[in-house]
Amino acid sequence: MKKLMTLATFAIVLAGCSAVSPSASSSLAAAPTTNTAAATTAVATPPGSSSPAPALSLNDEVWTVDWSLVTAFWSPAVATAADPLVLIHTIPEIDGFFFSLELYTTGYGQLWTGELGEAAVGCAEGPPGGNSTGICPYFDSDGPGPVELNSAFVATGSITINKLDGTGYDIFVNEVVYPNGTTVGGFAMVGP
Repeated sequence: MKKLMTLATFAIVLAGCSAVSPSASSSLAAAPTTNTAAATTAVATPPGSSSPAPALSLNDEVWTVDWSLVTAFWSPAVATAADPLVLIHTIPEIDGFFFSLELYTTGYGQLWTGELGEAAVGCAEGPPGGNSTGICPYFDSDGPGPVELNSAFVATGSITINKLDGTGYDIFVNEVVYPNGTTVGGFAMVGP
């Protein structure tokens, strides 16, 4: 229970971190007034365990995720923010690995502004993003974050966004390839 309270507190603190600009607009649907952490299932991997997370598997050199087995955090976009951002990721301390999508609508890329459909991943370094989508994927198969794969800025591939609004998300990760050859894909992220 204490861990859930900590996660809820983290979500509330993170929700208050957006820069707000009343004149900014986005094609994303308005988010509810509060952000919450969404738990999709119970703990997938006991904290401190060295065994691989059951939700993560390597098949034919492609990492896939069974999103129904992860404890996912998500923060929907605040339409009045200067750069409405959607953040969806696993919780490494619980899930045993890290996968994250940061979907910016203006900073780190200007080629995606919240539309549904297939979109290339692309995360130009620093705002203004220029010729990039602003969809930044991060992955670390055995740790707390993208330490060895902190190369989301040059990852290639695509995702398909079926739903992305203040009530939830439905995203299919087609394929994301990192510069070192690590590939992630072929799975759906649905929540909360």
